Amino acid sequence: MMINAFALLVRLPVFVIALSLFCFASSADAADRRKDILRNRDLITAMNTAVDHSTNGKPEEAYAIMQAFQSQEPLSTYESYKLTELKGYLAAKTNRFEEAVAAYESIISSEYMPATDRSRQNNQLQILYLKAGMEAKAIAMADATVFGPTSSALDYETVSSVRLQTGDFQAGLMVAERGIEHQRATDAWPTAKLLKNALYGAVKLNQKARAQKHIETLVGLYPAPIHLKYAMRGYAAIDQPEKTADLKEQILDQMRVEARIWVRGRPIVPIAPRVSEALAAGAIGKEVRLSYDISADGTIDPQTLKVISNTGQDALADAAKQALLKWRFMPKKVSGLLVRRANRSAAFSFEVQRDAKALRWFDTEPSAMLAPSN
Repeated sequence: MMINAFALLVRLPVFVIALSLFCFASSADAADRRKDILRNRDLITAMNTAVDHSTNGKPEEAYAIMQAFQSQEPLSTYESYKLTELKGYLAAKTNRFEEAVAAYESIISSEYMPATDRSRQNNQLQILYLKAGMEAKAIAMADATVFGPTSSALDYETVSSVRLQTGDFQAGLMVAERGIEHQRATDAWPTAKLLKNALYGAVKLNQKARAQKHIETLVGLYPAPIHLKYAMRGYAAIDQPEKTADLKEQILDQMRVEARIWVRGRPIVPIAPRVSEALAAGAIGKEVRLSYDISADGTIDPQTLKVISNTGQDALADAAKQALLKWRFMPKKVSGLLVRRANRSAAFSFEVQRDAKALRWFDTEPSAMLAPSN
């Protein structure tokens, strides 16, 4: 017993010294990490102003601000990195793709690039290569991509887009379909972009059955006008005029009246109710409130769907219920298990009847417009 106590007393100073060194090293690391912040006030002001302009729909003004930026004080390595990153983003936003490529190439290997962002920025660089006409570089990056269990939907989307836009339709279709299966294997819905890329590849290869399968999945999971428009073009491309006309009518019904949606928790696809021409005029100024439960898989449980209040016709409430049944939410896990979410509510407020001009955005020749999703 005394021997153990003595041994402990001998070892205690060594332990204290080791702990002190560890704390000092941790403190030094923390000090180094604190260097990775913006301190230059000129840069902070310019970046904030540029971001404000960009988010307010003025990317050219934002680009001009950053191009004209000059600092009275030298920039740190980290500040130079952030400046180049924003310049690259704004160059891409204003279609200066060669300039954007140069910026992204310089930051992609930077020590300041977060590991979590590296894959996303690599994917962005591939698309920029395509837009800058540097197809060989885009293909080389696509060739170097290795898919595995940790691959993201974005990895599959990017490589399939590169293949499709460089004319390798077979490879583009294969990668898109692999991505769809990968998403399903991870209990996630295939992204709209993967489905659109698979549809485009199948159409280009004249594989109508595969194209129709992807159209039906796209319409089933993403029945919003922007996606229905692409599906409509797909049906037109595989010579199905009746289904093309039906989707066109669905789009028109969803867009005829602008419906403001109030909901707790953001659905993946918040579908607007279909309002017929006869119902449209009487819908303006009306509101429908609904309650529901979200099933473990993220769909609406139809048995729980109820009308809380309705200031319009019964047909308006029916349209709201049919729209809500098409909503999809991200499944929620607690302790690794998918769980149900009860007593949720949503409201549809019907505000403005759109005129014919506002509805013409989709009324074009569908088959001429099918293209890979960017």
